[in-house]
Order: sequence, then C-alpha cells, then structure tokens
Amino acid sequence: SILGGIKHPNCMKVVDLFRSKSRVYISMPFMANGTVGTVVNKHGPLSEWNCKVWFPAMARAVKYLHERSIAHR
Repeated sequence: SILGGIKHPNCMKVVDLFRSKSRVYISMPFMANGTVGTVVNKHGPLSEWNCKVWFPAMARAVKYLHERSIAHR
C-alpha cells in the first residue's frame, strides 16, 4: 500500500506487487537504460554533467519519501 501511494515524477511507478513463499516481486515499467548502477557498470563512472543532472532529481525523490516517513534502501 505504501508503494502504491507514491506519486512523484522522480519515483518509479509500481504497477503490481506480489509475494511467493520466500520472495516479494515488484513490477515496474521497463526502463531501457536500466538503473544508475547498470549505467555505471556498463560505461564507467558518471560524468560531472550526468551527476549535475541526475543527482538533484534523485535528491528530490528521496526528500519526497522522507517527508512521508518512508525510508529508501
């Protein structure tokens, strides 16, 4: 219910969530470039330009979550 209530332009939308006996599955829209970790693993460290563009958006998303008492892992 928490994930379904997150509505912010810099937060991924949760399409569906379900559990098996030992795992939780979260369905989200497909992101062609993957995660930030995927980009770093594929292309090496982020450029200063990418950091300047991406970091403020990520910080706004985490701020949004923290204002709602939601911790980001």
